[in-house]
Amino acid sequence: MQLFNGIVNFAILSLFAILLIALLVAIFQCLKAFKVERLKNELIIKRNYADIFINSLQGKFDREFIKSQLIDTFQKEKIPFNYEEIDKLIEAAKQEYLKGE
Repeated sequence: MQLFNGIVNFAILSLFAILLIALLVAIFQCLKAFKVERLKNELIIKRNYADIFINSLQGKFDREFIKSQLIDTFQKEKIPFNYEEIDKLIEAAKQEYLKGE
């Protein structure tokens, strides 16, 4: 009888452990998906700012002016950035602007 109780306890603990591991994996996947979505939205916001500044210049493209405006705006809005990313945003927005003309 004690052997049977030991096997039942082991089976219950094993099922509990499997359930716990599955729950942790599900939580990890959700957090990863939320992070990807947040980064995607952050990039869209940054791209929109770059488009706004380039379109506001009305044909007189000044990379340093746009860069300084983006840096000021990102700092004011507390949006994380790095300088390489700003250069790429400006270049992509410039290409799109020139394609639209």
